[in-house]
Amino acid sequence: MENSGSNAFTETEIEKAATAPPRKQRRWENVFAYIVEQSLSTPNLLDVIHNGLDRYWADRRERGIKVQSIRRE
Repeated sequence: MENSGSNAFTETEIEKAATAPPRKQRRWENVFAYIVEQSLSTPNLLDVIHNGLDRYWADRRERGIKVQSIRRE
């Protein structure tokens, strides 16, 4: 079979596509770890989520992660 090249994916593109979902999953798991398991009926659930996100942000900044990198996450 002949490969026209126009519809072909490079090896790098395939590698990126294969690793993106686990990486994104890991990031969400990290964020949720800061929120801690809560019941959906918790009266102050929104505050709990905001506090967890604030702790995540502060921890990432303490580790030297740049603001724009955290926003991309």
